[in-house]
Amino acid sequence: MLSTSLAAGLALASACGGGPFDADRGDYSATVSGDLNASLSGSAYYPSPVSDEPPELAMLLTDTDEPILRFIFEGTAVEARTYSVGEVRITFEPNDIDEPHYVADMGEVTFTEVSPSVAIGTFSFEAARGSERITVTGSFRAEP
Repeated sequence: MLSTSLAAGLALASACGGGPFDADRGDYSATVSGDLNASLSGSAYYPSPVSDEPPELAMLLTDTDEPILRFIFEGTAVEARTYSVGEVRITFEPNDIDEPHYVADMGEVTFTEVSPSVAIGTFSFEAARGSERITVTGSFRAEP
């Protein structure tokens, strides 16, 4: 049985027009350091509606080995600008089994280009899961 977070990720990826690990749907790379160390790369899905009340958009960065970086924005669109934690909710889900996930408590995501066909930018954040802390930095080229 799928966990709620993985099922939500699969639903979001499907809503974005491709399978959850469709390598043709943008790309990202990231480095995780701290209590967990990893180099990540995979697909990047352009912001997609998550809910209507309140309106929210998500960007999903996923790897075939299961890690998911999830960025949730309030509103109906993102702009080419920097969003700090508080304006965006960020979680890092190393796999679909271990919960709770890492939740960002400081950092930002910067969109340098946003159009109907692509969103390009960078991110850097610190996140905690209990007493564990990580830092995640990376870049993305997300597509619908």
